[in-house]
Amino acid sequence: MPEEWLPATHPSDVANPERVLDSYGDLFEGLVAALHAKVPSIMDETAEPLTDLDFYFWRENFPERYERQLIDGHTAPAFGAYLGDALVRRLGGTWVLRQKMEESQVRIGKRVWLPFLRARRYMQSRQSLLAYSLTQPFH
Repeated sequence: MPEEWLPATHPSDVANPERVLDSYGDLFEGLVAALHAKVPSIMDETAEPLTDLDFYFWRENFPERYERQLIDGHTAPAFGAYLGDALVRRLGGTWVLRQKMEESQVRIGKRVWLPFLRARRYMQSRQSLLAYSLTQPFH
């Protein structure tokens, strides 16, 4: 079982959930806009884009070719928002929003998933792209 799954959830601690979800949507849309030409399936409603993104980032050696500040400040959070959105739309999850982005969760059944933590771990190195594949949660 992935390390980003927890058996229980912390309650939401945000005052304005709509604003937080809008900010996640902005991150998500920025990622789609930046990658839609290189990974056309990113706009699909299936799990296929996750496999395609895994392959693209591995092939491009993304975590080691780009500045850590860019990855940690933008790319990893955008992937967290994308992954969280995929868990909500494709697996029927529900956001449990937290003030600290990495603590925000998606509840699926009796477990919660930490998509931003998964994305940060995913973007650590080329090897971590395999170890923390975006596709794994859907298998």
